[in-house]
Amino acid sequence: MSSRHSRGDTPAVVRLVAVDRQIRQLQRERAALVAVARSEKLSWQQIAAALGVSRQAAWEAHRAAADTVADIRLRSSMSEDEAMAIAKSATREARASRSR
Repeated sequence: MSSRHSRGDTPAVVRLVAVDRQIRQLQRERAALVAVARSEKLSWQQIAAALGVSRQAAWEAHRAAADTVADIRLRSSMSEDEAMAIAKSATREARASRSR
């Protein structure tokens, strides 16, 4: 059981914790896919259209991870998966530092 809820929590609270976990996982997957799209040379306008947001909103939300993947791949012989793993780690660290 997660430390975010206790034994006495209602089914609604338990479900909220589970849904929140799923949302965070989907957000990480979306960020990773945006990074892949950028590495495949898709424009921010194309990515924004796929996400249903403005180009500016897509860029602001995802540029750091996308730039990290692109930079790693340009500077090394890493595979896309290896670069993505490093980018995910860097994104988690950046988010953790912002929440402190």
